[in-house]
Amino acid sequence: MIKTHFNNQLKKLGYPEGLTIEYSLSYCQGDGMSFYGNLDEDDLEKLMLRVYDPNTAGENAVLRVKNLLVRKEALSMLEILREADIGCCRMSIERNSHGHRYSHYNCMDLCHEVDFESFSEEHFEAIRAAGLVTGEVTDEHITRWQSIWNDFVSRLEHDIKSTSQQLEAEGYALVEGTPYEEVVSWEFNTADYTVQLKEHPEHDFDIGCWDEELALQTIQDIVDGKQRYLRLEAKILDRETEEELASESIGGLVIDVNDRSYGSYRRELVSNAIAEVRKIQLNNAISEHHQMQESLVRKAA
Repeated sequence: MIKTHFNNQLKKLGYPEGLTIEYSLSYCQGDGMSFYGNLDEDDLEKLMLRVYDPNTAGENAVLRVKNLLVRKEALSMLEILREADIGCCRMSIERNSHGHRYSHYNCMDLCHEVDFESFSEEHFEAIRAAGLVTGEVTDEHITRWQSIWNDFVSRLEHDIKSTSQQLEAEGYALVEGTPYEEVVSWEFNTADYTVQLKEHPEHDFDIGCWDEELALQTIQDIVDGKQRYLRLEAKILDRETEEELASESIGGLVIDVNDRSYGSYRRELVSNAIAEVRKIQLNNAISEHHQMQESLVRKAA
């Protein structure tokens, strides 16, 4: 479930599918999440559109206009790299020395080989032929293109780290969406019995067979703290000896955080457990009756 969420969120942000995702969420030093893989021209275009999105500037009108103008230049610069066709218009997110022991935001390096000063006249001719530049390519062009590229690299490096940190927090929210340990959430006593309702951690929660839209929405609701998931068990104990007489449970249960009826499963589980106790009592009574009859027959003989 956690990896499904990470994959989906990365895709929403413009990162490609198929990235290598690693994570450790055990509240230990070095824990977190990281992701590795290649970014091609199409991926870079999606990421440019987002990191230069004028709406991310909030209420600052100046920054909104600046982002809008720089985004236009950045997309033009990307098209120049495509037309130059020197095979450098790609990036990769690679594991650094920290990534061999840990999985967190500081384990990733953004690698690229773009250097506009290394372009040859052949590359400039391809750029002119595409109508991206008229006349000679000047030092001013090269300086400006390199400046835009460096700015994009800086923004993307920041985005990779902040995305990792955000997904780490959401991963922990999913971990904490199930009980940490077994806990009695409800108890009722009769003259002879104790009825308990217990919450159990659901470590093997699998939504692979769910409808995709429902699965993604459920995961998001857990991340947002609206829902939680668990295994629920009803137990009937002998009140005097505390011996367990019967139990009934259901796993993979998803409920609203404030739902104390557990989606009506509390009543159903308790009823089933009580019915099991009555069945056992009836069978025991029948068995005792047969034993008594057999004893009387033996005595009569």
